[in-house]
Amino acid sequence: MSEQPRYLDLPLRRFLEDTAAAQPTPGGGSVAALTAALASATGRMAANYTVGRKRFADVQQEVSALQQRLATAGQMLEQLVAEDMIAYRQLQAVWRRDDATPASQVDRSAALVGAIAVPFEVVAVAGALLADLDRLKDVANPDLLSDVGVAAELAVAAARSAALNVRINLNQLDNAAEADSLRTQLSHQLEHVEDRYRSVSTHVNQWI
Repeated sequence: MSEQPRYLDLPLRRFLEDTAAAQPTPGGGSVAALTAALASATGRMAANYTVGRKRFADVQQEVSALQQRLATAGQMLEQLVAEDMIAYRQLQAVWRRDDATPASQVDRSAALVGAIAVPFEVVAVAGALLADLDRLKDVANPDLLSDVGVAAELAVAAARSAALNVRINLNQLDNAAEADSLRTQLSHQLEHVEDRYRSVSTHVNQWI
């Protein structure tokens, strides 16, 4: 298995070209993680235009805390961009085996769990992002409110996209009970995502 490029150290064009190419990675999971990372960055921009401004002195501490949480989420998502590629390449390697031994089945199950876990984490982090954006909309520099809205649009798109990858892979799990449990967890996560997204979107659209 060839070494995966460190895309975040390369020009953005390389990631776009490789995503478009007829190759397995980067794929939808990595794109979802990167989209959520962009949501984090856009939210942090709104926070950075608030921190240090005299007219927002009364919310400095809260916005600084939101800024730090958004930054932490962004770092996690950057890592998930790479982890999704690793997980999918491992799953693909197992699929290519031409044997049906018990050991191979165990490897297949483990690889599937890994391919599910990464986009599942993207959904969770995107939900946390949206919770912070929901608060940021009320305390950030209002001149940057549209950027908070853009961040929310990116975060919800990332969560929905990652959830699609989770559902597709869940259909291949041999353990039906485990698959149903994960579907239920995912549904709860998405309810949280959609609730926070609606809150931000409704607030932002009042100003349009």
